Amino acid sequence: MKKRLIEELKITAGCLLLMAACVFLGIFIKSAYDHMKGREEYDTLRDSVSVTEDADEGRTETVAEKKEETKPKNLVVNWDDLFAKNSDYVGWLEMAGNISYPVVKSTNNSFYLSKGFSKEYNVNGSIFMHCDCQADWSSRNTVLYGHNMFDGSMFGGIEKFRNGDYLRANDTIYVHVKGGKRVYKVFDCIFTEDITEPYNVSILTDEETGAFIQAMKRMSSVWVEENMPSQEDNILTLSTCVGRVGTTHRQIIQAKYVGTTPYKE
Repeated sequence: MKKRLIEELKITAGCLLLMAACVFLGIFIKSAYDHMKGREEYDTLRDSVSVTEDADEGRTETVAEKKEETKPKNLVVNWDDLFAKNSDYVGWLEMAGNISYPVVKSTNNSFYLSKGFSKEYNVNGSIFMHCDCQADWSSRNTVLYGHNMFDGSMFGGIEKFRNGDYLRANDTIYVHVKGGKRVYKVFDCIFTEDITEPYNVSILTDEETGAFIQAMKRMSSVWVEENMPSQEDNILTLSTCVGRVGTTHRQIIQAKYVGTTPYKE
């Protein structure tokens, strides 16, 4: 009797373990599928609305064809096509770390955490602007948020900027707007917590900007003196999470606006 009971318990335990394994496998497959579909949305978007100009070959090719990481290309983005797809569109971010994505702005900072450019569910979310910033990029401190995905997509590439040599070699950021691209130069890398001084988007005056810059210098782990902004400059702050899901730890890189380059006719 006792032996039979032990055998039944073993069978039951084996069945439970098998069921648990099936559940975890299902969760893994679902997660992998969601991430794949999330990446596909942005790959398709790049192919449909943006091209790179290859000066050496005298031809154009899609961004998706250039998978290797290099410095930003001569990307041309069709503003009207993107705005027609999503009226929350405010520009296209292009920089080293394989970061090339549309930027959106909602009336709050939660809508695009799990929604793609189509406004449908996307586990990767979107790159989005702080809801209190100016959509024309004129705020003294424009803050952009993006997830740090395990596969390096979205703002996963920002992790590379913790290395000072990498940051200095890849210090140019482009934001494509209607008719051209805004150019920024990266001047720091900061590790901080959510809702700290780097997220201050209420700066209005030169004096406030000057105090903000000095606070950023004190907080920085990497500082590029030659790219240091003046109190008259506008600043771009890119933020992503560091560590486990739900953490409040953040990595930030910041850049100063240096001018706008019109597209060639």
